[in-house]
Amino acid sequence: MSSVLVQDIYKDRTQLIFHPIQETFKGALIPYTHCLAETENLTTLNDNTLFQIVDVRDTTVSTMSLIDTITDMINANEGFQDHYKGNRATRHRPIITSVDINDDHNEPPETENVHINNNVIYRLILQDCFGNLCYAYEEEPLQFLRGSNTKGIFRIELGSKLLVHGGTKVSINTLHLKNENITFLGGRIIKLNYHLYKRKLKELKDEIGYEI
Repeated sequence: MSSVLVQDIYKDRTQLIFHPIQETFKGALIPYTHCLAETENLTTLNDNTLFQIVDVRDTTVSTMSLIDTITDMINANEGFQDHYKGNRATRHRPIITSVDINDDHNEPPETENVHINNNVIYRLILQDCFGNLCYAYEEEPLQFLRGSNTKGIFRIELGSKLLVHGGTKVSINTLHLKNENITFLGGRIIKLNYHLYKRKLKELKDEIGYEI
């Protein structure tokens, strides 16, 4: 059965489905007003607010390095697909080590499931149920981005839901997250993960005006 965790809380706002255990999240379907008000250097979030994560980025890696990494992943995946198509008759299959960029879920590659060092700082783009977007930075290593089930460039599936607690620090309209002031709920939005790596590659190239 569908639920708010796999729905788009912005586009499906009037049709969200809450299971009994999720009823407490209804009160967190409020706008992130800090992006609508006059910019303040330092304040706090007024109330618990439910967001969906629409992007995750390692700020310690350059855009050019990301372009190179994603390009290598796409090329490796396409090479595997060509090899597999040419050997479909055989029962022995090679080990998959790259993301299937044509898969709806876009599982990140096993080769990306590496230890994340705590010097990495992730920047999230969060969206509330009214479509307002904001940046959120780690104030400390967030466990939901570093657990045993996290891997790949994005660490989680996009569209995952994040409850940010009232009292969280806000500086210049940007949230600053600690483990104690968030609750990671999981979930995903299929559309956000479809052909994700190809879409991200184009976005990054557009960002810096990249041309071959």
